[in-house]
Amino acid sequence: MPNALSLAAYIAKNSLESDGVWLVLAEITLPDATVLRVCRNTENVTWPTAGGHEYAAFPFDLEEINDQNKSEVPRVALRVSNVTRALQGYLDASGGGVGSSVIIRVVHSKNLAETDPEFEAKFRCIDCTADNMWVTFFIGAASPWTVRFPRNRLLKDFCRWRFKSAECAYSGGETTCDKTLTQCRLRSNSARFGGFPGVGQGGIYA
Repeated sequence: MPNALSLAAYIAKNSLESDGVWLVLAEITLPDATVLRVCRNTENVTWPTAGGHEYAAFPFDLEEINDQNKSEVPRVALRVSNVTRALQGYLDASGGGVGSSVIIRVVHSKNLAETDPEFEAKFRCIDCTADNMWVTFFIGAASPWTVRFPRNRLLKDFCRWRFKSAECAYSGGETTCDKTLTQCRLRSNSARFGGFPGVGQGGIYA
């Protein structure tokens, strides 16, 4: 996050008159790696970071960040218009919005040649709801109570890889897998089995 405004932005901020505006850009990376870029503006904006990306003019609102109750995990609501159902389709295809990464940036319209934003904050979507008006991403820090501990478990007859992922490497014609060693052997793929057959029965292993 930049510590100070650029010279151009500082001059614009202190000018009595300015024909430029402050633009809020939201970059949402859904769980299936689909990236949505929207800006709170009347027209699309191209910002040159990483070779240049276009942010589509789209209605959205970012809730003001306030102090949270001590017993609550800090979170802020990012509401993106769902009137056209365009965003709903992306959510359905990615299995929902929980787990998405969200980057909020603020840039000045007269300073779009700068690759560093005037403000940047990164969040994670910890909850997501949708109705006929808005898709609401509740963004903030992840709850420590949802983190698995210990992080890894050693399971005797259950593969930890996602079916047909790079770790699994199965490329045959089957479309489902029950993740057991037996089924992995039937498909001649036991060398990539993600379980631990050598683990004894019972007990907990971390």
